[in-house]
Amino acid sequence: MKNETISPATLLQKLRGTNPPLLLDVRNNSDFQSWHIPGSENMTASDLEQKMSQLDKDREIVTICARGVSSKGSAELLSKNGYQTKVLEGGLKGWNTVYEIVEIKPVTLSYLEVFQVKRLGKGCLSYMVVLVDKKHAIVIDPSQHLIKYTDYLNEHNIKIVAVIDTHIHADHISAGRLLAEQESATYLLPKKSAVSFPFQSLEDSLRGIVGVETQIIETPGHTNESVCIVLDKSFLFTSDTLFVESVGRSDLGQEVAHNAKILFHSVIDEIFKFDDKLVVLPAHNQKTMLPGEGAYSAMLGDIKKKNDINKFNTDDEFASFIKEHPSPTPPNYSKIKEINKSGERSDNDLDELELGGNRCSVSL
Repeated sequence: MKNETISPATLLQKLRGTNPPLLLDVRNNSDFQSWHIPGSENMTASDLEQKMSQLDKDREIVTICARGVSSKGSAELLSKNGYQTKVLEGGLKGWNTVYEIVEIKPVTLSYLEVFQVKRLGKGCLSYMVVLVDKKHAIVIDPSQHLIKYTDYLNEHNIKIVAVIDTHIHADHISAGRLLAEQESATYLLPKKSAVSFPFQSLEDSLRGIVGVETQIIETPGHTNESVCIVLDKSFLFTSDTLFVESVGRSDLGQEVAHNAKILFHSVIDEIFKFDDKLVVLPAHNQKTMLPGEGAYSAMLGDIKKKNDINKFNTDDEFASFIKEHPSPTPPNYSKIKEINKSGERSDNDLDELELGGNRCSVSL
């Protein structure tokens, strides 16, 4: 019996609907706990025959594994027993290619239009900023599937004039350099970026491109070159330094306590000094993202009150906690960072390199 499949894009539409399918993740429990689609149930393939009676035969079931291979046997077993079953094409690896785009509404008047590009499985957040003339845009921290950006902007007759990476990413492949080359746009990086290719300095060039008031804030800690960007006194792009509820990690290939202290001061002394009405737009969401939800953002004033970094009174307290509570390492982060530093997208299966969830934030 041939298994019927469902594409990640079709599953996304069904999950937004009124009668979503049951997501049955058949991986082992530890893999499931590490990363899964929100709302999934975990029933390992080895337990399925004994436990399948617990499932509703009147509801469509989508079986899920890491790559869409091992879940086929589970789907076949369910189908033979009268269940309506499909296999998620590509499994979670395929789900990592699913994006949603939502508009960000500023609190104060702005000449810019900002769209958050949510990569649901990976937890990456990137941005398309439409400039004052409404005909040009910049893209900030793009993930590797550059067609997600070009298709949307081409549909609206908007040309990309610049692409920005706020730092050298280690958890996902950046489309920054390739997107800029393809669109004949300027590629901007922080001036301290240790890469093996030429680029224009973000600090020196951005203001002349966007045509509105711009501030670039050095915010090291997550990486040495990390920066945050304020545009038009309305939007604060906080990279992987500050998230809505937590902060970025400072331990990947670095001296943990030292960089944790630097990150603490980047948040408290640099970012938190800005106006409370700025809309904070991070490069990751620290929690799993649900289809159909709104933007992941908050006013800086709310973040100042509620962010978990407030649990710590000093940089020493924060650094001690980070050192004593290590976070799981992102899969293949060394290879991914080297690709981003070289600017060359290798012949490797990039989706395979990125397989895994969001591990850029720290749990405080």
